[in-house]
Amino acid sequence: MMQNNTQWKEELVLITSILDKTPLEKTIKWGAEVFTYNGNNPEN
Repeated sequence: MMQNNTQWKEELVLITSILDKTPLEKTIKWGAEVFTYNGNNPEN
């Protein structure tokens, strides 16, 4: 998961702080973190 990546720790903290300010919800899909909006993956 993102928090387990040590190479990009500072960058991931910054990205996480930005995502926390959005209405996106973090969930796990097929073993990976994904972000949804109103129950849908926003990239679809």
